[in-house]
Amino acid sequence: MFKGSKLDFYENAYLLLRAETIDLMFYFLQLCKLVSNTLVIKAFYLVRKKLLLLFAKTPENDKFFRCPIKFTIMSKKGSYTTTSYIEWGEVQHLISRLERDMNYKFCLLVACGVYTGLRISDLLQLRYCDILNEETFIRIEKKTGKRREIKVNQHLREIVQRIYETQQIGDMETLMFLNKYGTKPIDRCYVNSQLKLIADKYRLKISGQFSTHCLRKSMARRVLHVNNYSNESLILLSEVFGHSNPAITMRYLGLRQQEVLSVYDSLSV
Repeated sequence: MFKGSKLDFYENAYLLLRAETIDLMFYFLQLCKLVSNTLVIKAFYLVRKKLLLLFAKTPENDKFFRCPIKFTIMSKKGSYTTTSYIEWGEVQHLISRLERDMNYKFCLLVACGVYTGLRISDLLQLRYCDILNEETFIRIEKKTGKRREIKVNQHLREIVQRIYETQQIGDMETLMFLNKYGTKPIDRCYVNSQLKLIADKYRLKISGQFSTHCLRKSMARRVLHVNNYSNESLILLSEVFGHSNPAITMRYLGLRQQEVLSVYDSLSV
């Protein structure tokens, strides 16, 4: 029924889109799942997008729309990608604009990210009660298994309180970052893809990619800035991030690279 070569999967996808034959579209998705090839995945998403316009995605038919394999798009050989940070003033402006535009989920995510410094795996597990009920809350980090106590910043609490009331959540135990079905938290890939769109939409001044790590780094840069980049603040940040020593924190924040580059400035007459 379909041509067999991997390259022809893409051509078959376009033929299906023009024909709009629903049964064949679903059959095509099942065929895609038998081939682990990046081009086939692209064809899968082409047909999937069309079907999503025709059918509402529900937990019952989710298996038809789920990506056949998990894959990571790697950087081209010889390229260098980095995650940078956002200046504190611009972070605050972004939070305000996201709230103004009623993008409450990502307003909360950016705010919680820069005010707690949590990794995305821990951030997505936050509940409204963590921020609104106590002065501090305890988190066992998923990546390290370490116990971490976090003090809730007053400004963060005010942001969360406003959105909690605006959305009329009602239950403090509700997860803050639920998917659209309300069954589980959104996933990291979705978060990073949306952050890239947000960076483009609001024209953020940032070198490198805007990802979940950017939120942690923005918090750290703020702490260093208000403390004149002191050794004491660097040591405290290494403890907050669970790094074994400040040198790792310096590399994580790109400070070591800045020091290396400053060597060339020192050669000025």
